[in-house]
Amino acid sequence: VRAYRNGADAVRSDARSMAELIEQGQDLSKLHGIGKELAEKIRSIVETGKLPLLEEVKERTPVALSDMMKIRGLGPKKVKVLYHELGIRSFDDLEHAARGGRISALEGFGQKTERLILEGLNT
Repeated sequence: VRAYRNGADAVRSDARSMAELIEQGQDLSKLHGIGKELAEKIRSIVETGKLPLLEEVKERTPVALSDMMKIRGLGPKKVKVLYHELGIRSFDDLEHAARGGRISALEGFGQKTERLILEGLNT
């Protein structure tokens, strides 16, 4: 995550367009905060408008998981735990687990998180 954040900061802070740099044959990995792999990903986005890795992740990840992170108290780590530990793949699954007290039983979760989830689902 840190590498992507550093890369995003580098792209934002550089006055030049990444597309222009690529067109000029510049090596993006020479920019501070952008490594070789990230440079290749930026090149792919500029040249094709897509990032194959992102497309692959989107295909295998239920859309609801991303939407769950909009609920107060849930971030990527907690959503991942809910997905893997309780098999939660939808808002209905999430609501049933919260109402059944299964979420507060998980390590790193508690009744407060469970309450926030229920409140978030009802708004």
